[in-house]
Amino acid sequence: MAIFGRKLINSRKGGMMDFMHHDQDNKERKSLRDKFGDYTGDSCPICDRYRVMLSKDKKRRCEKCWWCIEDAKHDNEMFY
Repeated sequence: MAIFGRKLINSRKGGMMDFMHHDQDNKERKSLRDKFGDYTGDSCPICDRYRVMLSKDKKRRCEKCWWCIEDAKHDNEMFY
C-alpha cells in the first residue's frame, strides 16, 4: 500500500480513480506551495512574529498563524 496525499491506495488494485485522486492532490499541493514565498522582514499584526511571507499572488501571509494581511483574515487553505 502507498499513501498519496490524504488517500491510502492499494498499489495492487490501481486504476483510473487512483490517478484522478493523485492529480487532485498534486493541484492542492501546488496551490499550497504558491501561498509560501520569501520572508519580508515584517512582523505579523496578530502573533507579532517576524514570519510574514510574500506569496506568488502578492499577498502577505504569516507562516506561523496563517494570517493574510491583505484579506484581514486567517487563510484556512494553509492549514495542513
